[in-house]
Amino acid sequence: MTSISIEDLKEYVREQYGKIAVNYDQRYEFMKRMIAENKLAEILDAKIFPETEVLKKIIEEAKLKSGDKLLDVGCGTGIPVVFLSKIVGPVGQAFAVDSSDSMIKKGIENARELGCKR
Repeated sequence: MTSISIEDLKEYVREQYGKIAVNYDQRYEFMKRMIAENKLAEILDAKIFPETEVLKKIIEEAKLKSGDKLLDVGCGTGIPVVFLSKIVGPVGQAFAVDSSDSMIKKGIENARELGCKR
């Protein structure tokens, strides 16, 4: 049986996510267009996004509304948290963290492209 340290495992996971970060958003392209067009209700009604039910659950369970603050841990390239940032609005705040620098970099690009200020 081979032993691996926690730090080596973390580094391996970071490397793997770094490799897929470039193409990770292909599955989100349609959702990104809908966010850009501010079609938030349509996203929640759509059955084509696997994340739709999760987003609905987050909004309902957290009672997410304008002015709230939220944190997405393991945000990947940030499309769901950008969507949720539109729910909390300009007076709210959305924060995102990920262990992969490549995912964070892509997430920052996505956030800027979709109108997030910071």
